[in-house]
Amino acid sequence: MENVIKIFCEGIIDQIFIADCIEYFYNIKTTREKSKKELLIYSANLEIIDLKGCNNLANQFLSLDPMADNSLENGTNLVIFDADKEGHGNNGFSNAVKKMRDIQKQVKFNFYLWPNNELDGEIEHLLRQLIPSDKECLF
Repeated sequence: MENVIKIFCEGIIDQIFIADCIEYFYNIKTTREKSKKELLIYSANLEIIDLKGCNNLANQFLSLDPMADNSLENGTNLVIFDADKEGHGNNGFSNAVKKMRDIQKQVKFNFYLWPNNELDGEIEHLLRQLIPSDKECLF
């Protein structure tokens, strides 16, 4: 069995955008299954998991146990979250990094923080920059 890459993200927008990027840039076709409570996105060696909010990253059942199991099987864990801005969600880039580093003491994963892994922000900031101004109504 090939090593599985598990990507943990905050919401369905992130989940779909990540899947679209992987399909476009890496030509990896994903399967998307919608159930009443969630969207499952996966391929043979990839899963993109919506944690439904940044507070669920430290949840033993939702993320820590699956990450630990994946690491034991030589899989790769990646967390992609919003850095947000101070006073919201992950409370800004520097606080989000601290939060990620604290959780990394419990389980092995790499992380990337929207919009650019350097500044406060969220995926919507990145998407606004990617969409041409004459197509912004699509956003």
